[in-house]
Parts: sequence; C-alpha cells; structure tokens
Amino acid sequence: WGISDKAFYMFGDAVIGNVVGMFGLMPMLVLTSKLVPKGLEATTYALLAGFQNFGGVVSSQIGIYATQFAGIKTKEPCDFTNLNTLVLVCHLLLPLINIPLTFILIPNKRMTEKLVDDDGDEVAEEEAESAMDHPAKAH
Repeated sequence: WGISDKAFYMFGDAVIGNVVGMFGLMPMLVLTSKLVPKGLEATTYALLAGFQNFGGVVSSQIGIYATQFAGIKTKEPCDFTNLNTLVLVCHLLLPLINIPLTFILIPNKRMTEKLVDDDGDEVAEEEAESAMDHPAKAH
C-alpha cells in the first residue's frame, strides 16, 4: 500500500484506537454526570476509571483462557485452526448481549433532562417535563 509500518502503527491502533475509545466513553460520562448527586462527581469518575481498568485486566485474562480453550497455540508448532470461530464468538456474538441490556440499563430520558435532584433522589416525570419547559426555573 506504500505506507511504512511505522506510520501505519502510529496512525493506526496506537493513536486512532485511543481517540475512538475516548469518543465511545463520552456518552457514559455524560449520563453518569447526570445521575450523580452534586459533590460526588470526582469520586464517581474515579470509581468508573477503576472499574474500567479492572475490566481490562479481567478481559485479558478471559481472553487468555478462551484462546487456550479454543486450542489455539502460538508457540511452535503454531495452530490457528479455531481462530476464526474464536473471533466470531468474542467480537460478534458476545457484544450482541449489550443490545438488550441497553434497553434495560439506560434510562428512557433525553440527555437534557434532569435524572436526579441535588439530594440524589430520582426526579419525577412531571418535574422533568417542567424543567424541560422552563429551564431557568429548574436551577
């Protein structure tokens, strides 16, 4: 393709992957900021970062065991016979579980609606609609 390996790596997974990951993280942070009572934003963000790091470690370990379970060998003699099946299961079928969980775990509200009040109590439907109609009165 005419692109050097160094340039392809620098502008590929090393840079673009992180940027795309941050854009994927933004909706979760916005939703979380609306759910957290005032004064606990930093604590909640730290907990989210900790859970994300823990999830990365756990997923790496599960990946190692899944690779072993699939019979894939990376040392001589190499065997990648079941790699297609493993990639299909891990990168297509398992992420599909997230689709029904989206409808269960994410509130059915607009991003501009207030989800909790300053005391941490859930905002009633009527209050949320009133805050949408008169944003100046909500503060």
